[in-house]
Amino acid sequence: MIQIVTQQGRPLEAKQSLFAAIAANFAGLGVAGDDVFIGYMENTAGDWSFGFGRAQYATGELAVPALAGA
Repeated sequence: MIQIVTQQGRPLEAKQSLFAAIAANFAGLGVAGDDVFIGYMENTAGDWSFGFGRAQYATGELAVPALAGA
């Protein structure tokens, strides 16, 4: 089981490509595709804290990473 937590904004096609790539890489290690479970959860910048009890993306202390290709 693989759990991915990331910021929202990626299109369904990008997620499907990621899932396929993960399954393909595990297949190369001998893991059957029906044994690869992926949970993909999205949230917003205000849902992240990197310590000190603050949501640094929301406060501006940290820049929100741009999506690749955005």
